[in-house]
Amino acid sequence: MDSKGKVKIVCAVITLAGSCISFFAGNKSGINSQNKYIKSQVANVYGDDNTVTINSVNDLIKEYVALTKRNDTLEKQNQQYFDENTDLKATKKDLEDKTAGQPEYSFVSAGLMIDGDSVPVDTANSVILFNGKEYWSKELASKLVSNDKQIRRLDDSIIVGNIVADPTNLFSLHINDSSGAVLSDMGNDSYGNAHSNVLSSYDSMSGHAVFVLNRKYKYLRMSIAASDSCRDNATMQYTIKSDGNVVYTSKTFNKQTQPFSEAAIDIGNSNLLTIEFSTDNFGESFIYDAVVFNVDN
Repeated sequence: MDSKGKVKIVCAVITLAGSCISFFAGNKSGINSQNKYIKSQVANVYGDDNTVTINSVNDLIKEYVALTKRNDTLEKQNQQYFDENTDLKATKKDLEDKTAGQPEYSFVSAGLMIDGDSVPVDTANSVILFNGKEYWSKELASKLVSNDKQIRRLDDSIIVGNIVADPTNLFSLHINDSSGAVLSDMGNDSYGNAHSNVLSSYDSMSGHAVFVLNRKYKYLRMSIAASDSCRDNATMQYTIKSDGNVVYTSKTFNKQTQPFSEAAIDIGNSNLLTIEFSTDNFGESFIYDAVVFNVDN
């Protein structure tokens, strides 16, 4: 039954209840008789060509009250939605006013080909057209330089080439692999001098350590010394490799050799820098003051 029929029913019930109250107004039985009468009634109400039988006036009134409350709730929700829609329209209008007259832009999903060969890149929105200019994604631009170069933005400059990093303690960088070489806080050379932060080699005929430089540095400076605990008849030597290629081989030295230094070994902006140690009779030595840097440092 629809809401129109329910309204007719309620009106009929209210009329019926009014008649009952009038009938019992002067009756000696009072309110008890009135309630018994109402509860015993069966009313036929006509609405929208439907006949509805009501066995409980109280249930119908309760339903009417519940429907009224639900209707009030729906009206409040409707008002809330109306207010929110009004706010959204105002926000939309404000955004339209703020963007009025601004240059339009569009995205293009472009791929990359070099000398006729397709280069795999992320093509989604890789190019943007804005205010009469065309801008390419960083990935597209990076593919245009050789593999041994990098492209990046530093503050307000676009830099293409090797990364120019500040001088860095080599032993503070990540060690990719090592054997027979240990980083120590302190080392004493054969001339009684103490040195901090050293790469020691001992109790082995050979050793190595591989440091990750990420192509940020071009030069290496370092100092080499025999340990005070080194055997008198042992000789030692160090080799430096840049991405597997030998770039430096030290002189052969022993416990009587004074500590010596190398000011600028060209490591060619290597990705991996390997320090190798070798000895003929379990010699012990260490490297200290190892710094990687660039030509301008």
